[in-house]
Amino acid sequence: MKNAFNNSRLRLLWTSTPALCRVPGFKYPEWWAVILAGIALSLCGCGSSTESHEEEHLEHFVPAHKPGDFGDLVEQLALRVPRLAEGSQSSDVSDEDRVTALLELSDIISWIPELAADSELLKADFESAVATGNKLKAAFPEKPGHPKATAIDVATFEPLIDELRRLVPKSQDRKEQM
Repeated sequence: MKNAFNNSRLRLLWTSTPALCRVPGFKYPEWWAVILAGIALSLCGCGSSTESHEEEHLEHFVPAHKPGDFGDLVEQLALRVPRLAEGSQSSDVSDEDRVTALLELSDIISWIPELAADSELLKADFESAVATGNKLKAAFPEKPGHPKATAIDVATFEPLIDELRRLVPKSQDRKEQM
């Protein structure tokens, strides 16, 4: 055996093979590598990274100012628009609060299609709600996050909010009938 280790190839083979394979007469099975590769691949997929956990958390994040349904959305619009118009004329409101209020109002307007789709509105009423939402977006300041954004015009917003108000009973009808 000592002479066999003088040959460098045998020494390398002897030290690099598992102990089970060093048993005389043991033949290394061909499928052994396939099983080891399968186990290695299955173990690699079992962990979760921190990034995927954070992404999953972000997918389920619901802002506090998101209305619960279409009726709440219209109610929020009706409350926030006059408040913003008053706040833009008042010097008591800080620029930061005004920007936050504008961004939240922008979010609420952007949720019109989603909450209208989740309601009981028929297709024509849903399309009317989406069209009104688009008109509200068009009437909104270009840069709501900018402290010096133009003030919102209540006279433009009120008729559009009234259009949405007319759709609120239709958005709840079928739920109450069931």
